[in-house]
Amino acid sequence: MTHPVDFPESAHFSALVGGTHAARVTFWRDGSLATDGIKDMAERGLTSTLAAEINAAVAMGTAQRAFTGGNVPVSPGVATAEFDVSQSYPLVTLVSMIAPSPDWFVGVSGLALFENGRWIAERRIDLHPWDAGTDGGATFLSPDVALAPRLPIAQIVTAPLSPAGRVLPLGTFTFTRIS
Repeated sequence: MTHPVDFPESAHFSALVGGTHAARVTFWRDGSLATDGIKDMAERGLTSTLAAEINAAVAMGTAQRAFTGGNVPVSPGVATAEFDVSQSYPLVTLVSMIAPSPDWFVGVSGLALFENGRWIAERRIDLHPWDAGTDGGATFLSPDVALAPRLPIAQIVTAPLSPAGRVLPLGTFTFTRIS
C-alpha cells in the first residue's frame, strides 16, 4: 500500500467532472480560493455546481463544454470520461474528490492537449492530493470543520498523505487521443 497511514477501507473517488476551455478562464489552481463548484466536488463529490460554473464560461465564450465521467467506487480502480477538445479550447480541467476526506481532491487545471501545433497523442499525469481550503479536517475521517474564510487551494504535503515525508500520487489521469 502506498499510503499506509490512516488509509480508510472505504477509499474511493467521486465522479469525474471537468471542462475544455481557453487560457482566459481557470476553474481552480494552486493558491486560489475554491469556487463553490470546487468546494462541492471536494467535500461531497457533487458535480453539478462545478459543471454550472463551466457552463457559465461556455456562455461567455471562454470554455467549450462541461463533461462528467465515471467514478472509482472502490480504490484502486478505473474511471473514464470522453470529451471533445478543439484548437480554440485546447485546455482541460478535470477533478475528482478523494473520499472519504474533509475537502481533498485530485485533478489537473488547464492541462494543454494541443502543443507546438500538434495534438498530444497521450499524456499521463500523476495525481497528487490537493486541499480545497474549505474544511479544516486533517485526516480522511475528520468531522466537518467548515473554514470561514476559505484558505487557498494547496497541495497536501503532510500526513496522512505523505508517508515517510514523501508526497506520493494517489493515481493517474491518462489522456489519450481517440480520433
